[in-house]
Amino acid sequence: TDFLVIDVHGGGFIAQSSLSHEPYLRRFSDSAGCTVVCIDYTLAPLAVWPTQLHQCIYAVAWAFENKEQLGWTGKHYSLAGDSAGGNLACSMVIEFIRLGAILPESLVLMYPALYLHLSPSPSRCLSVFDPMLPTGVLKMCLDCYLGANAGLAATDVSISPLAASDDILRRFPQTLVMCGEFDPLLDDSVEFSRRLYKLGVDVHFEFGLALSHGFMHMSLVSKQARKLLQLACSALRGVHERIKANTDNPTA
Repeated sequence: TDFLVIDVHGGGFIAQSSLSHEPYLRRFSDSAGCTVVCIDYTLAPLAVWPTQLHQCIYAVAWAFENKEQLGWTGKHYSLAGDSAGGNLACSMVIEFIRLGAILPESLVLMYPALYLHLSPSPSRCLSVFDPMLPTGVLKMCLDCYLGANAGLAATDVSISPLAASDDILRRFPQTLVMCGEFDPLLDDSVEFSRRLYKLGVDVHFEFGLALSHGFMHMSLVSKQARKLLQLACSALRGVHERIKANTDNPTA
């Protein structure tokens, strides 16, 4: 196939793996009709930023070098990531833009961590006692991931993609951002989507009514979570169908 999906798993940079995300990644693969690769990176605090970002970039390079093993031609790919994985996927796009590397056809961000400086925002204030991602746990995750680099979180775009310049963001690929109503990361997702939209990027923001952080793992018990999972699947399928249509009709 000409298309590959590369996913980066979430877990606050400190937990989870490709295996923990396998249920919905299988749905991605079935829907998009292609191989899905999920990157396992060294969890914090065993390693701190920028180790995880570099490992993800190397993993993408490995996929290109070993495309035959993946049943892939190396022509087109999309990036996806949830939570901390969304941060790493978005940061990779920024690094690829800086390096002049091959950009993904699309980017799927599920409740991404886009600004790792713990500044106050309405969604963070309302989520102080959130059962899924309370402020104390959020701070612990960031401390483990950033270590002595915490002072860079407000300005370094490879830590906080929301801090990227307009010149970088206007070069982003087609982007889907999904975030839940009760997620402490909601405000950052809205602001990131708003900036992309103003810069003319093909972006779609989907609001998960009554959903908390981590809803991609809740599709068996939540109709709304199931709806957003289907939306992500449809977005990836649409990219693959467009690629196949352009391949079949190169002059169209």
